[in-house]
Amino acid sequence: VEYVNGASLNESGYYSFYSVDLAGNESEVYEVFMDHDAPILECNVGQFGDTISTGFSIYTYDKFGDAKLYYKSPSDTEFCTSGSDGVGYTAYAKDGKYYFYAEDAMGNRSETVWIELSIPMPTVEIVSSNTENKTE
Repeated sequence: VEYVNGASLNESGYYSFYSVDLAGNESEVYEVFMDHDAPILECNVGQFGDTISTGFSIYTYDKFGDAKLYYKSPSDTEFCTSGSDGVGYTAYAKDGKYYFYAEDAMGNRSETVWIELSIPMPTVEIVSSNTENKTE
């Protein structure tokens, strides 16, 4: 496809360019990589914006390379960087909202999303024995 000088290249992907002068001489081929897409975040339980009552894990990936995952738990005041492409919380984690976003090497950033963890308190029932002096 003939490129028109100044035209915007909005699709992510690899582009190859060369030029041809009026005498038909061709230049070398130059390749350029364009990435306009933000990384993708996924949750293994429920959806972002949900309140859940079990442990959960968050993962990120990028179509064109690596992405860094950032998270903020209820006890954090600032976002922290995960050392991998995922982070997980058990059912013993602190109740509250957990926030996440991801950023790729080209500076494309996902939306900031959250999951609220609300673990129900266990119920205790004391049963007295009718025949013995004990409880269960």
